Amino acid sequence: MRDSLAGGGRPRGVRFQDIAARAGVSVTSVERVLNKRGSVSTATRDRVVAAAQALGIRRHLPDVAHGVQSIEVILPRNPTPFWHSLDASFRQIAAQLPRHIRIQRTFVPQGNLDQLRRAVLRPAVPRRGLIIAADATEAIAPALS
Repeated sequence: MRDSLAGGGRPRGVRFQDIAARAGVSVTSVERVLNKRGSVSTATRDRVVAAAQALGIRRHLPDVAHGVQSIEVILPRNPTPFWHSLDASFRQIAAQLPRHIRIQRTFVPQGNLDQLRRAVLRPAVPRRGLIIAADATEAIAPALS
């Protein structure tokens, strides 16, 4: 059985197995990297992309920075309609994003600046972006810088 690379652009005879052998990873990892599915470590992604390039793959290869990217949204724990609607909007946006972009919602008690500061400084997951939708005062500014 031959594996194909979506979008073509591969030299005749180069298979996922060939890329996997050269990169020292599984065929499944190659498929995940080249078809941008699932999470793969940065080291594995780098090895697969380098092996594919070395074997002459001409298709658009994923950027080595590609992977699951988390954007954290910090919201107050507040049952009012405004905050409920805002949270629902973030959930809708998250459902429409590509699989490699994830929205991590973090809730902090309303008005608790210490917990807000902790949430900013110690993210729940490694994040590439941060949105704070909370009543933040100047007291939180040092944590943001």
